[in-house]
Amino acid sequence: MDFVFDMFNGDILLNSVKVVKKGGAIVSIPSPDFSEAIQTLAKEREVNVSFHMVQSNGEDMNTLKELLESGKVKAHVSKTFSFGEMGQAHEQLESGRTVGKVIVKV
Repeated sequence: MDFVFDMFNGDILLNSVKVVKKGGAIVSIPSPDFSEAIQTLAKEREVNVSFHMVQSNGEDMNTLKELLESGKVKAHVSKTFSFGEMGQAHEQLESGRTVGKVIVKV
C-alpha cells in the first residue's frame, strides 16, 4: 500500500491523490478539511484520505530516532542553516520551493 504524508492541503494534496496507486492512503497533518474535488478524486481512485493531529512525546521521538538511525526511515534535508541564518531559513520555507526538511542548527 502506498502511503503519503502530506503537510499541506489544496493543490499538493490533490496532486498526491493523483499519484498514489489504487488502494493507497494519504495522511494529511494540518487539516481535516478536504475539498470536494479531493474527496471525489480519492473515492474514484479508491485512495483513503485522512488526517492526523500531531502530538509529540519522548517515546515517539525515540522511536523516530531509531528508525532514522537504522535507515528504515529516510529524511530528505533540503538545506541546513546556522541559528544566525534563521531569517534565511524562514525565507526558504516561505518560498514554497523547498523539497524536504530545513534544518536550523542551534
